[in-house]
Amino acid sequence: MRMNLFKVRVLPIGIDVGSAFVKVAQLQRREDKLELLETARVALPEQCRQDNAKKVDFLADFLRDLLKNRRFRGRRCIISLPASDTFLQHVKIAKVPTDRLAKTLRWELEGKLPFKIDEAVIRHVVVGEVHNEREVGLEVIVVATRRETVDMYLRMANRGKLDVIGLDIEPCAILECFARLLHRETDRSRATLFLDLGRSSTQVVISHGPKLVFARNIMYGSDKIDAAAASALEMSLEDVKVLREKCMAVEDESASEFALFYDAIGEAIEEQVSEINKSLRYYESIFPTRPVQRAIFLGGQAMDKRLCQTIARRLNLPSQIGDPFVRVSPPDEGGEVDAFQARPMWAVAVGLGLGAELTNVA
Repeated sequence: MRMNLFKVRVLPIGIDVGSAFVKVAQLQRREDKLELLETARVALPEQCRQDNAKKVDFLADFLRDLLKNRRFRGRRCIISLPASDTFLQHVKIAKVPTDRLAKTLRWELEGKLPFKIDEAVIRHVVVGEVHNEREVGLEVIVVATRRETVDMYLRMANRGKLDVIGLDIEPCAILECFARLLHRETDRSRATLFLDLGRSSTQVVISHGPKLVFARNIMYGSDKIDAAAASALEMSLEDVKVLREKCMAVEDESASEFALFYDAIGEAIEEQVSEINKSLRYYESIFPTRPVQRAIFLGGQAMDKRLCQTIARRLNLPSQIGDPFVRVSPPDEGGEVDAFQARPMWAVAVGLGLGAELTNVA
């Protein structure tokens, strides 16, 4: 008879709903060791990306299939809302008691949301106190989404036979993924820039150690870069995507196709960097004595090393490609994760489960 001498704690399933892909990951903890149980990924069909009813149908079927045929354990899950479904903004307000903060923020947001405030679910993160010549105020990150959007994802999970124990947003999940790494003594006060390069958006997240101090959705992703390349090279978008994949696999930067593609997207990258720099300037206005010291690239497009290097040079920051599995043991077999490659696109899905553990939800 085999005896299990180690206590195993299974974390909730993390579901990262992106604009082009949905990524699902689950981890477990065995004593002080994290182990990857299972991962799965699916591309959203084009007809589902703009039609919520079709998206719910597709994802509910996908999730049911995962529970039935893959090695996911339990039914508890946490879902990350897509950037396109959330309104994210920094707000400066007068310092008020904690019990009045939520109501004050609703007054501040009146007429500023892209939907009626009565239809909104609003949450916030207090960054800290800000000082000017007249008074002490608060810097707050506000997140809002439509109540019907929340209901849609709850309905999707219910039809997929899952129990939702929380909803999160990408910036928080990113920090939850790397929180333990940022707890080291040398990192507690370091300002780190996380750039999640996605298909339709770029997430700009800045932390002081594990504390979130800045977050912004830039609705500028690889779709716009590919469109710029298609226009410059007079190619179809489908051919550009094939060319991009080919360039990402090329080691020789002198190759003609390599140079042709990156020359074509130079102006688009400049526009993306300009938006990132706007975020950095805002951050510096809040924390003028704590400059960003490094950048960590995440998301599917972070697999493009040349793109990351170009952005890092223009930001004048040392950088690296983040790996959410750096301290996670791989599964015995199967799954979507290649143990021999960088895996920056899994940060949000992994962070969802880890965040639940950090807050003792698991």
